[in-house]
Amino acid sequence: MANSACVDLLVWAVASEQEADSLCSRLTEKINLNQNYKVLMAHMPLLMVCLEGLGKLAQRFPSIASTCISSLREFLVTPSPILSKLRLQHQTLICAKKFNVSLYVCTVDGKKLAHHTATLDAYEELRDAAIDNLCFALQACITVDINCVKALVASVSNRLFTAEKSDNESSLISTNIVTMLGHVAVSLKDTPKTTETILQFFQQRFCRTPSNLDELIVDQLGCMIIAKCEPAIYEEIMKMFTMVTVEASSTTYAANGEERKIQYKHVSGAVINVLANIAASLQGDAEMHELLGRLLELFVQLGLEGKRASEKHPGALKASSSAGNLGMLIPVIAVLVRRQQPIRQPKPRLLKLFKDFWLYCVLMGFTAADSGLWPSEWYDGVKEIAVKSPQLVSQTSSRSEMRGLQYTSAVRTDSVSGNELQELKLQVLNLLEHPQEVTPFINKFPFPECTYLLSVYWLESLRVKNSPKPSLDMMFDYLNDSAILQDKGGMWSCICSVSDRVFAALLDVMSERPHDEAREQELERHAQLLLVGFNHPLKNIRRVADKFLSGLVDRFPHLLWNCRILWSMLDTLTVLASALVLDPNQEDAPSFLDVPNTPHKIKLVDTQEGRISIVDDFAERCKGVLQEALRWAPHVTRSHLQDYLNLAPSRNIKGTVSSNGQNAQAGVALATECMMKYTSQLPPNQTGALVQDRTVAGGRAELSRMMASLSLRSRSAGEVAGLVAGLQDHGESGAYERLADVLVFKLWDACKRNSDSEHATCLWRSTALLICSPGVYRPLLHAVAWSQVELFTEQAVITAVDCWRWLLTARADLEASFLQEMLAAWQSTFEKRLGLFAVDHEGVSPLAAYEECVLTPDPPLLQPHNIWVQFLAELIETAKYCSQDQVEMLSMVLHQSLPLTVGARSEHLTRHVAAVGVRFRLLLCALSLLQGDGLPRGCLSKNVLRERIYCTTLDYFCCTPGTPTQQGAALKEDISVVVRFWTNMHAEKKYLKGTSGDQLLSTMSNSISAMQQDAQSISNLMPSILDRSSLSGDLAKPVTGWMNTVPLSSSTNTLSKKSVRSKQAGPAGTGMKDYIKRRNLILDLLAIEIENLTTWRNPLASEQSQPGESNIQTWLSKPMKGLTETARLAWDVSPTLAVFLPSRLRHNETVVLEVSRQVRFKPAIVAHIAEGLQYLVNTESLINDAHELVHTLTWARVSPVAALAFFSRQYPPHPITAQYAVRVLSSYPPDAVLFYIPQLVQAVRHDTMGYVTEFIKYIGKKSQVVAHQMIWNMNTNKYLDEEGHNKDPALYDTLEVLTKNIVSTLSGPAKQFYEREFDFFGKVTGVSGDIRHFPKGPERKQACLDCLKKIKVQPGCYLPSNPEAMVLDIDYNSGTPMQSAAKAPFLARFKVRRCGISELEQLAMNVSKHGAINANPSSLANESWQAAIFKVGDDVRQDMLALQVIGIFKNIFQKVGLDLYLFPYRVVATSPGCGVIECVPNAKSRDQLGRQTDFGMYEYFIKKYGENTLEFQVINAFHKFSRISQEEK
Repeated sequence: MANSACVDLLVWAVASEQEADSLCSRLTEKINLNQNYKVLMAHMPLLMVCLEGLGKLAQRFPSIASTCISSLREFLVTPSPILSKLRLQHQTLICAKKFNVSLYVCTVDGKKLAHHTATLDAYEELRDAAIDNLCFALQACITVDINCVKALVASVSNRLFTAEKSDNESSLISTNIVTMLGHVAVSLKDTPKTTETILQFFQQRFCRTPSNLDELIVDQLGCMIIAKCEPAIYEEIMKMFTMVTVEASSTTYAANGEERKIQYKHVSGAVINVLANIAASLQGDAEMHELLGRLLELFVQLGLEGKRASEKHPGALKASSSAGNLGMLIPVIAVLVRRQQPIRQPKPRLLKLFKDFWLYCVLMGFTAADSGLWPSEWYDGVKEIAVKSPQLVSQTSSRSEMRGLQYTSAVRTDSVSGNELQELKLQVLNLLEHPQEVTPFINKFPFPECTYLLSVYWLESLRVKNSPKPSLDMMFDYLNDSAILQDKGGMWSCICSVSDRVFAALLDVMSERPHDEAREQELERHAQLLLVGFNHPLKNIRRVADKFLSGLVDRFPHLLWNCRILWSMLDTLTVLASALVLDPNQEDAPSFLDVPNTPHKIKLVDTQEGRISIVDDFAERCKGVLQEALRWAPHVTRSHLQDYLNLAPSRNIKGTVSSNGQNAQAGVALATECMMKYTSQLPPNQTGALVQDRTVAGGRAELSRMMASLSLRSRSAGEVAGLVAGLQDHGESGAYERLADVLVFKLWDACKRNSDSEHATCLWRSTALLICSPGVYRPLLHAVAWSQVELFTEQAVITAVDCWRWLLTARADLEASFLQEMLAAWQSTFEKRLGLFAVDHEGVSPLAAYEECVLTPDPPLLQPHNIWVQFLAELIETAKYCSQDQVEMLSMVLHQSLPLTVGARSEHLTRHVAAVGVRFRLLLCALSLLQGDGLPRGCLSKNVLRERIYCTTLDYFCCTPGTPTQQGAALKEDISVVVRFWTNMHAEKKYLKGTSGDQLLSTMSNSISAMQQDAQSISNLMPSILDRSSLSGDLAKPVTGWMNTVPLSSSTNTLSKKSVRSKQAGPAGTGMKDYIKRRNLILDLLAIEIENLTTWRNPLASEQSQPGESNIQTWLSKPMKGLTETARLAWDVSPTLAVFLPSRLRHNETVVLEVSRQVRFKPAIVAHIAEGLQYLVNTESLINDAHELVHTLTWARVSPVAALAFFSRQYPPHPITAQYAVRVLSSYPPDAVLFYIPQLVQAVRHDTMGYVTEFIKYIGKKSQVVAHQMIWNMNTNKYLDEEGHNKDPALYDTLEVLTKNIVSTLSGPAKQFYEREFDFFGKVTGVSGDIRHFPKGPERKQACLDCLKKIKVQPGCYLPSNPEAMVLDIDYNSGTPMQSAAKAPFLARFKVRRCGISELEQLAMNVSKHGAINANPSSLANESWQAAIFKVGDDVRQDMLALQVIGIFKNIFQKVGLDLYLFPYRVVATSPGCGVIECVPNAKSRDQLGRQTDFGMYEYFIKKYGENTLEFQVINAFHKFSRISQEEK
């Protein structure tokens, strides 16, 4: 390195020509030294500097340039020993590579270098350095001697001649000479005669005797072209390449007896490679365009050579024999066109060449992808050429263009046999799928028309399939081509059929594209083109555009409600309508109209009538589009139209002719008309006057909401614009941010104050500011997306959704950011357990009602989520067609919302029947996404989503069947949603069959980590949601829902240990079979649920069934098979589901037996479910004293009725069940047990172990009122007769002892309360016995009044029939004996204060303690008169039982929300033959009505209430229902 630096300094320091000449000699000596290889490698830097020094000396001192040239020339062509040795090592390396031998050399410092690195690089570097510096020297020498280049060529020519004769280094010398001259030609291309001289040398040497040097010459000639040499030289070289290629190809066609021309055959491949290099490196559009013409000419010339050869030897060769030579040029042409823009409007010559090119491609089979005949690179090249190729339409409008097809020189018609022509026609028909309308035309076509049709088909099909931006413009150019239109042979119809296939290919291509914004823009561009084509002057083209538009919408339905397409359609209508005012006969009238916001133009027809017809047709088509859009996505479409109307005054649509005419705003008029018409219209499938009235009213309400939303958008936008303008006028900086902060504060403040109206006002203004402000202010966006969560009311969510639709329409750029915030807000409702995610409360059982309990359906607040889910459904329906990012975001939120558990006690969707519509609407969204193309096939996320859908669906049935609280249209809509879900689930089988069992089973068991990575990737899209993600939590912990078919356990590499059936079956197909079984279970459960809901809503089947219900009825009509397996499957899925399965499947005996077996096998799993006890405890298990009965002691409590059943004939006595029953009864409040006192007393009859007796003592101590009622009932049941003479042998002794025991335990105030109550009631009851001996009539009446006056009201007493009301006074004039032959019941009225049982006990105890009543002032308002009937000598125990049943029914009706009025008046038996009957207030008995009137009940109601009152309508409906029921019986 030091020596090289010194030489460089010497060159720099030379100051005179003499010194330069001396240094040149020394440098020449150095580069020609003969040294050994190791020293040579060590001196490489010095040699390089020496060569560079010669070049620099020549440049500094031109007078010695010739000396430098001579030295460098001799270094290359003598050659220098250095080059000879490096060349020898290079050849050794080539041989070593051939035989797979690794060679190394050692440098002076002992380091090993790979041989090709040390030798090959050194050889090429030295040679190239010498050539480069030779070029520098020549450039310097030209200034002194203009003929220096010729002298160099002459000298090397002589050296080459002598070397080829005798020199051993001839190969090295000839290679260096050719390489040197090629570099000189490129470097000195601007020097006159240089390239010409060198080209002459190459031409003289080229292929004189075939050798490897010819390929090097071809390569150097290519470099000369790439360097843009003189045009004449370029022309000469290209002719030379063409000649070589043609001549080389002619050797292929020579017959066996001919002399073969092989002069250029060995360089034909090199010429092709050079042409490819030229195509890849040539610069300049004009140069590339000219080269393309030459290559196509060469391609066609090669084809013609093959044709001539086949014509010369028709028996020996076919024209297709030349395909190999033609195909070699295809990659070259492809390389060139790849660098060019698509060719439009080519010159006639170039268009003719392209037509011939495609003709040869079609005939030679280059367009076939899987023919196997040609290399795949050729087909790839054809695809690239198709993308840039011009369409094969005529340049003129003459019909001679089509006739000219028969005179093409590419392939002569008479050279094609009849069989070949018929085969060609069959190929055309197969490609076009044998359309009936064009088959006769094709069968009559001659050979040229068939090849042209094939060329068009393959060109446009390949263009559409491989273009980055496929378009239908080309096909419309064919359809609009004058020559094709004027052809009489049916060519236009055939081209139309070709366009159908091209359009189908376009749909397939667009379907396979990623669902991103780029594809959406492409689809919008296609739709806009077809909308323009619909207004073409030619009717046939309008029909084609209409057909294509329908096909595009069928494949991509979301285009119907795409904002830009709708707006473009309405703008087009506006432009067309505005042009109606133009006079087509005026000379300056425009012939074309610009379509706003598109690059398209509409050509106007020449007549006014034609223009009016087109406008009318297009308006009808627009109405159809809007009608379908409003049917499929009503809310989104209305939002787009509302924004269009809002912005219409400010939008200046280019192309509108008049601004004041009635046609200037035709788009606005049509949008308004369609919104009003199709929003309020009655759907065609709804009939019936009542339904119609409600539907029309609902439509009007929807229309009013729509118009209100339109007004709010306009007002809010104006308010915000004014506020911003005011701040800016005052010079406020950051006006948008300041206003946003104020609105955000007010919005959250409105939420804190729970004001829906203020929230709506602030939210509309915030949305308007978000729309009009540049960029995105994240706090404002967060508030718009989250505010409704704080209120979570129906009105708040309605307002939020309206604002969201406006935002998505006006600011499509904020879609991703908004979805992040909105979906995070949705997730927060899950975390807060709101609405759909609310925790299910057990509530009060109608069989265990107690004082002050509320028996109402108490559904969760679901309407906010219902509205929100509808909005999500719209997003999913659109996103699955157009945005993969949105699909992933929505898929993630579905993963978070649908738990992977069945029957879990927490973290589940509410199972309340009121949520059936919301739940299954959300599941329908997930199922739609699952069954669509939005999620990649086979991906883990898709399989997990399927599992979540199945789990959430089955989880709904993990409770007792409920009755809906929804009414009317709401219930009908919920049923419709469930029916649609059932239909989609029924179709799930084909999707399961399309997924292998390995994907369903193995993928999920072995790829959990992949799913977590997938979730991490999605977190980039949804950072705010992933923080709250429940997905990872579901996967990190074992599944608690006993999911047998989903192997998600704490170990991610093995299946769940509970997956017994999965282990028994093979892995392949097991997952699919399990899913099909669960799918069938879901269909069974859903079908029954739908039938129950439908019966509840329409018990008389007076309305038509909804679409899809017939399939459900068909499903239900088939007998259920394999119910035992179904029950086992339910248990494997979730024991909770299995427990409720019999009640869901109408208590099928087979299911009950299997569930009982499973419960007895593992009772602890379902011990928390009260309904499961019936499957554990039965007569058989009690008799056999089964060991699993011990679990009963810890079982969840059942109803009092079920507990009392253990003390009846239904079950044999058992200590475990007795203990459990007592525990259950003790857990209820005393006033809940009060209702079942008759049954409790009768339970003593079967109480062999004394548990009931002890409970009665316990409950008697707990409540004084219960103790009194118990004593009265026990006194009654001691005897069998009404007179109290016949003792009950089974009960008398026990009840007698029990009564005494209860009384004996009373003391102090309780004792006084007991004595006071029984004394008061004994006196009242004694009136009946006192008046019994008086004759009926006035005497008995007077006796009753006299006896009643003797009774004094004692404070703290109550009537046995009304233990919740304290008696304050007696109406002494109310005593009325009742009609009875042998007995004397009487009626009396008492003034009572209703205070409740608990308060009454407290008041009574206060009387005992203090002698006065310390009443609550609030209870004074509850004073009223209560009538009661007192009977003596009459058994009322049967009345008590009947009224108990009615009372239970009343509780049930209240619990389920049925508006049915029942008044179960109370009857209490106080002793044998004695009792108290409560009177219904403000009522008359049927006996009284019969004695007061002489007509029937129907006439009485008409007279009482009138025919048009609500009361009469209710009675009339009940009358009709009763009559129909009797007729059915």
